[in-house]
Amino acid sequence: MDAYNILGVQSTDSIEFIKKAYRKLANKHHPDKGGSDVEFKKIQQAYDNIKSGKASTSTTTHTQNSRSYDFRNATDIYNYYQSKSASTTKSLRVQATISIFDAINGGMQIIKIQMIPNQNPQYINIEIPPGIVDGMTIKFPKILIHTIDVYVTFRIINDKIWSIKGIDLTKNEIFDFWDLIIGCSRNIETITKEKIKVTIPPMTSPDTILKIAKKGAKTRQNYLLVGDMYVKIHTKLPDTIPDELLTIIKEIKNIQ
Repeated sequence: MDAYNILGVQSTDSIEFIKKAYRKLANKHHPDKGGSDVEFKKIQQAYDNIKSGKASTSTTTHTQNSRSYDFRNATDIYNYYQSKSASTTKSLRVQATISIFDAINGGMQIIKIQMIPNQNPQYINIEIPPGIVDGMTIKFPKILIHTIDVYVTFRIINDKIWSIKGIDLTKNEIFDFWDLIIGCSRNIETITKEKIKVTIPPMTSPDTILKIAKKGAKTRQNYLLVGDMYVKIHTKLPDTIPDELLTIIKEIKNIQ
């Protein structure tokens, strides 16, 4: 296990810098916040190994044209990468997929960068700024080996609850069958965790879409421009219906 790669840091970084990177990752992947228990334990183990002095970077030997390269750390890989290029590489471009929540609110993410084919990849820990739209590219200066600028193009992934189109958001919300028949009021949570009270009129049909103005996404280019939020209503049949109620329903149906 390469502890430094897991935390997205270098062996030459200060312990304060490494501790800060560890805390951000641990907070993101903590099981109490919906994170992966396996990933959280891996991050914890990596940090413990670095603190105790047990951490070491992986060593790979690459031979070409009778010359041997001993890759002990990221700097060695970068020096090799420069030696194979006619000009000094100053920037790289990569693509990252992020959730709608992170696109709107910001977050942290580890990105793998394969600088040299068939060699150990490098990892960078980036801070996603809020207000990302699909296809946007952000520059992270000198983040790779403290020398190379990385341009990250973000692609946003829809999930079961949220979808995004431009700066408009759509949320799937499940309502009780009876609430759609008799009407109800409910607090709907926005992507920023704000609660908005909405009223569902009686006899509302499934797949009805409600509009909540100005509760969609904002963009980094223009924070004054705000999208709308749409709530798509879904329902489920009750688990049980009393026989008396079924009798009444049948009688009403026969009358109609």
